[in-house]
Amino acid sequence: MRILTTRREETAIYAADELKKYLNLMDPDMPVDIGYTDKAERADNAIVLALMSEFSLDTSEMKDPMTDDILYIDVENGSGIIAGSNIRSILLSVYRYLTLAGCRFIRPGKDGEIIPTRDMSSFSCKYRQAPEYPFRGECIEGAVTVEQVIDTVIWSPKVGMNMFMIQQVVPYNLMSRWYKHLSNTRLEDENVPFEEYCKFTEEIEKVIKKVGLQYHGPGHGYLFEPWGIHYLDRDTTYNFSDEAIAASALVKGKRGLYSRSPNFTQLCYSNPDVRKKVVDWLVGFVQKKPFLDFLHIWLADSINNQCECERCQKHRVSDLYVTLLNELDEALSANGLDTKVVFILYTDTNWPPLYAKFNNPSRFIMLTAIGGRNYNDTYTSSDYNGPTPPYIRNDYTITTDFPLIRRFIDEWKPAFDGPKFSYEYHLYAAHYADPSYVNFAKVFPRDAKTIKNYGYGGIMNCMTQRCAFPTALPIAVYAETMLDTSIEFEAFEDDYYKSAFGENYSVAKDYLYSLSELMNLNNLSLRLEIAVNNDESGSSEKITRRPWVDDPRVRDDFRAAIRLAADFEAVAKSYADAEKHPTVARSWELLYYHTFYVRHLAELYITHAEGNIEATKAKYAEMIDALSEMEPKIADAFDLHIFDSSTKRKLEI
Repeated sequence: MRILTTRREETAIYAADELKKYLNLMDPDMPVDIGYTDKAERADNAIVLALMSEFSLDTSEMKDPMTDDILYIDVENGSGIIAGSNIRSILLSVYRYLTLAGCRFIRPGKDGEIIPTRDMSSFSCKYRQAPEYPFRGECIEGAVTVEQVIDTVIWSPKVGMNMFMIQQVVPYNLMSRWYKHLSNTRLEDENVPFEEYCKFTEEIEKVIKKVGLQYHGPGHGYLFEPWGIHYLDRDTTYNFSDEAIAASALVKGKRGLYSRSPNFTQLCYSNPDVRKKVVDWLVGFVQKKPFLDFLHIWLADSINNQCECERCQKHRVSDLYVTLLNELDEALSANGLDTKVVFILYTDTNWPPLYAKFNNPSRFIMLTAIGGRNYNDTYTSSDYNGPTPPYIRNDYTITTDFPLIRRFIDEWKPAFDGPKFSYEYHLYAAHYADPSYVNFAKVFPRDAKTIKNYGYGGIMNCMTQRCAFPTALPIAVYAETMLDTSIEFEAFEDDYYKSAFGENYSVAKDYLYSLSELMNLNNLSLRLEIAVNNDESGSSEKITRRPWVDDPRVRDDFRAAIRLAADFEAVAKSYADAEKHPTVARSWELLYYHTFYVRHLAELYITHAEGNIEATKAKYAEMIDALSEMEPKIADAFDLHIFDSSTKRKLEI
């Protein structure tokens, strides 16, 4: 068999190489070679890779070649064409062809693939899919290694995702959590210098572009780069020059570093010299990274610290924000740069500008962020009741749920009524409240089917790249439903378990479903309630409910979960030891380690419910020690640091 490609771009060459690699694995007796052709036409005993336009195929639904993918396959008895609406889509189509032939990419990494053996010279399939959302992918988060991030980037197009975001100029804060081994009581700081993190970033960028993903960045963390201050982490001591102090927000009569971090420090956005310095730096940043597709311009990652100087007080933050964005647009245009700019509705910028409008709206895309969401519920179609909360500078107290976000979007329309997508946190920490991931996986299809009703172009997940403990089903089903919301969840789920756990998959599936009945989002999630006082004032207050504390039946369920996991431990171990396929064996091995995690987790919450804080702290320390010992064996699947930091906040210990 021959693979012929009309394209010389790196991603197109990679697509041909990947097709050859997997065809050789699936059909070792069939010789495969790669060649180039100047004509996009069918050839005997060959699969031809090209753009759909080269084959004169219809791409009329494509509005933006950078974001809009169309996958096209027409292969009969091992010969035919594989095409896409853009270069990336050719690679996506190659992976879809392999998936239709029986390959499964169940999690990132070398032990995450199931490659069947079959006669590919007789395989035929026809497929055409225009993914429903142009924005499908992840943002780096958690405590991650460069290898784990690269594995995720390589895996993303295999399951149909098309973007990746590197948050911060250099994601030192996120990656150093691993190399310093924060939260791990057994491993020592590897003392990796900052320069190495710069190299890590470059390595990840190269892979993002190699596989053709949209590259997004930097979001937070860049604001003081124009003054030579690199955001690292909260443990670093920062020295602000007089110029940097003068550029920072005046808060409670003082300018300078806020909350020990430049990432949390706002600027004096009404100062035109400050804005120009930021704009000049951003233009230089884009010029150094011409491969950056979407420039995310967010303000500081904090609340109640906007500038209170006399000039800033005269404006809403969003008016000054749009002013900054317009000045950036002008500077990018003056330098011949067509990079798209993403602005965000987040804390103060949820409220729309009162007078500012975008001069060149085609440059911009809106991003909305919903923090603190209850993942028991999907995006609701109900309207927000009552008036929009008033904007009061440095008095941010609201909880932004989806109806309120929709209200804010509507009120932004006089200034901007263009494309938008959502920045979500499904797999940042909320998944730890559903240890089986069974219920959590069902959130994604519901969300994917709902957001299109409100004009969203997709979801970017702010998530740890280590979230396959016990399975990667949630992110896998996210990727699939963002491609096609009509898929049947039950069929996809069953196929996933069958691929991950082999012929005995029902044993694993039944166990996880039993566990999901005992420990789940309903009994492990914090609940925020609004209690109205019965006195004449009619005032209300927010009350945090903890089901495992409030309901004794929940603790009974946790005790049952301990028994269930204890009984299943030997079962998982026996299947892991007996399994010959390394990917399937790894799935069972992760499930074996997971039984240990479940027992400790249930014991921890039972202890907490009993009200003895010192005993809870002791139990928690015991659990972290045990997980620290185990972490090297599950590091690709479980993010100990994010689990640790989120659980401490949740239990207030």
